Amino acid sequence: STFEDALSYFVATNGLHAEDTGFAIKGWKAVRWENTGINLFGDTALAMGNYFFTTPEGEEVKVEYTFGYMLDAEGEVRINLHHSSVPYPVSKIITKRQILAAQKAWGDAMVDISSLHASGGDYREAASNHLTKLYGYCSNAVLFKPALTTTDFCFTFEDALSHFVATDGKDPGFAVRGWKEVRCENTGVNFHGSTATAMGNCFFTTPEGKEVRMEYTFGYFVNPEGELRINLHHISAASASA
Repeated sequence: STFEDALSYFVATNGLHAEDTGFAIKGWKAVRWENTGINLFGDTALAMGNYFFTTPEGEEVKVEYTFGYMLDAEGEVRINLHHSSVPYPVSKIITKRQILAAQKAWGDAMVDISSLHASGGDYREAASNHLTKLYGYCSNAVLFKPALTTTDFCFTFEDALSHFVATDGKDPGFAVRGWKEVRCENTGVNFHGSTATAMGNCFFTTPEGKEVRMEYTFGYFVNPEGELRINLHHISAASASA
């Protein structure tokens, strides 16, 4: 591995590896270490144990590590071996709080993309980053039924990105309609261990202050890193009142 490989793993900004999502930019609030053992060999050492990363929702994600250390020519301690892995098996129960946090993050993403589009910002880059953090494309297939479009289904990350910001020029772009606020109201949530399904109404506030109601079904799962991601997206315009 090279310096550039490691940089891609941590921040995913150099475009080197498409599968990298940026381990160091996941919103960690705290990190603590618990060594199970350290072997010292003069100017080198090995450490093994668990470290715990606190998510933005306040939950701890346990990761196992082995680090190697050495003294460089200036006498500074440097890492020369880095091995981190998620404990096997990953067993994580999805909670209602996680679902609500994920839905808020999704709504905030729609508003952020709309705001950047209106102000002339890089809304497409923002949309790509939001989709990477919200959806499970890096580790799982995503079933995606878009709304307010002539497209029947989105099969890939690129299809979903085009739906949100119209990269193909076919549709206006769902996330660039000037939304000022987005809120989700669940009518029900089914929990199945490390997966969950939520159904309800989503309310989108237009630039004129009018609320547009749409119906949704979202499916969620826990990815190998212990993060909640969307693997089912179905949004449709609400039926007209009789």
